[in-house]
Amino acid sequence: GLDLQLDSSRLTGGVTVAFSKRPSFGADFTIDRLNLDAYLPKSTGKKEKAAPKNKAGAPKAKDAQGDTKVKPAENPLAGLKVLTGVDANLKTRIKNLTFQGAPIKNVFVDGTLYNGQIEIRRLNIARMAGASVSLKGVIDGLGEVPTVKGLAFEVKADDVPKLLKFAGIDAGAAPKGLGTVTLKGRIDGNLLAPKLNITMSGAGATAKVSGHIDGLGVLPVVKGLKIQLKAKDASRVLKLAGIEAPALKKLGAVDLSGVVDGNFLSPSVAMTLKAAGGSVRVQGPVNMLPVGDMLDMTVNAEYPKLSRLLRALGGGYRPAGKVGGLNLEARLRGGPKGLTLSGIK
Repeated sequence: GLDLQLDSSRLTGGVTVAFSKRPSFGADFTIDRLNLDAYLPKSTGKKEKAAPKNKAGAPKAKDAQGDTKVKPAENPLAGLKVLTGVDANLKTRIKNLTFQGAPIKNVFVDGTLYNGQIEIRRLNIARMAGASVSLKGVIDGLGEVPTVKGLAFEVKADDVPKLLKFAGIDAGAAPKGLGTVTLKGRIDGNLLAPKLNITMSGAGATAKVSGHIDGLGVLPVVKGLKIQLKAKDASRVLKLAGIEAPALKKLGAVDLSGVVDGNFLSPSVAMTLKAAGGSVRVQGPVNMLPVGDMLDMTVNAEYPKLSRLLRALGGGYRPAGKVGGLNLEARLRGGPKGLTLSGIK
């Protein structure tokens, strides 16, 4: 077996190597501590020179004839092709890992690489920037755009801003007061056209997304993407989005569900909101382009006890007499500059 000391790291375990037509090796070892920062190139802090821009401010690229055109998107996973020429069986434990100055505790990897396919039997990180991570599944087709089979993951974060900062994402975009957040799900299919089933829970709410997204390398298109949000307190969810609406606390639990179809610039949406003993349904296209109405949807609202809704929305509302129900159908059109409700029935 191995018992090696390298800088501040101690490695114990065993390695076997087969020098055949396809190089292969097996490794089962433990590292007590590893400082990755000491072996990675240090950032110079210099920014790359920006590409020339056109009058609209967008970078431009020219073909051989000098015509400006969009550069085709490259496969961001092309670097994985190098793994197709080697086979491996790996089981690794790292008790203490340092990356980007952050301590990472108890990393465990158990997997196989064979003929361009990676089987991750278990990948666990006990603690990383206030979060725990687990992953398992199969990644195939490393020579091209990979496909995944049963790629299941779970991330549990006690401090979302801290985790986002570690990942290089602007932590200021994270809502404050989230508390512990759990993100888990499964991905199947081509990574540029995956099938998703993802659940996120936190702040007294649970959000679920499931369906098929295609064309991630160009213009994404969703196919039967189901969305559901359940919250115990609507005012708390809105507060996380930066909207103060304490009066909506009386609204109680809310349930938002629906389906989205089409490309990201002009999807078709059908959503239903259930709250305060009734429901509101909207259906129609959403236009994300700067030309034309953003919304052109039909709206249906049903509230058998309208007084309950008015009390939830109006704070100290007290009806002067008996208030019946609401059954409304109308057309909603417009955008950020203004909305119109017409054809009320």
